Amino acid sequence: MVSKSFSTNNVPDKEASIQRFSHFWRLTGFKYKDLLQSNRELSELNKVGLFVMLDFLEDDNPLVRHAAKNWLLESMSLFYRVLDPLFLELLEVGDNTYETPKGQQIINKIYNTKKIFSIFRRIRSILTNGGLSFLRYIYQTAISDPVEDSRSHYTSIEYPVITKPPKEQ
Repeated sequence: MVSKSFSTNNVPDKEASIQRFSHFWRLTGFKYKDLLQSNRELSELNKVGLFVMLDFLEDDNPLVRHAAKNWLLESMSLFYRVLDPLFLELLEVGDNTYETPKGQQIINKIYNTKKIFSIFRRIRSILTNGGLSFLRYIYQTAISDPVEDSRSHYTSIEYPVITKPPKEQ
């Protein structure tokens, strides 16, 4: 219901959709981590709505952009809910990798660059609209457990960046 309401082109309906999603966002905010672990459908619904809300930050109509920016600024206290789905989408393993018996990751399909561009466009929108609050959050907040788990799939403690480890001698 919430995600279907975003499909309108009428400005007042878009603003009403933003208000409905904002209310839904606040209601699910305090139990977010528990809900994500127990209810995969709610997690996907949050992600779909989140991506549409971030797209509204670049809408042609200034009223829609303003309503989306207000939602973003209200979400700063629980900002991991905005960023984690974006980072997890970037780090998503899916079926495009193969792990060798020695643990090396090999990408066996072409990576979806459209997805990458859309995620970076949304992050740019957050940076543009969130400004100092966004930067402060990035500098002061540790990586969340779900993102860390996903990142650790690609890296190890010995090599904390995504690179090919040196050959053993």
